[in-house]
Amino acid sequence: MKLIKKLHNLIKHNYENGKYVNKKYTYNNTKINVSDYKLGQNKALSDFDHGKFFKIYPQTIIEILNSLFKGKFDEILNFIKGYNETKSNIKNNS
Repeated sequence: MKLIKKLHNLIKHNYENGKYVNKKYTYNNTKINVSDYKLGQNKALSDFDHGKFFKIYPQTIIEILNSLFKGKFDEILNFIKGYNETKSNIKNNS
């Protein structure tokens, strides 16, 4: 459970600091209205563009936890879904 909380805090921290913003936009200390799913997509594309290995996020575990805790993990789950689906699309088209 601590690992999930750390993951949530990391994603939230990076999001609030503009790390997942598409490079053609600038970040200016204002909240950015981008969905968690889109943030996951952007991160997967960024990893691919920079030649980094894709990360392995435990989507099934998060889905179970989200169900058990009545949606408390929605943000993380949506990020992971965006990341994993984009990763899969990139791998299938490469």
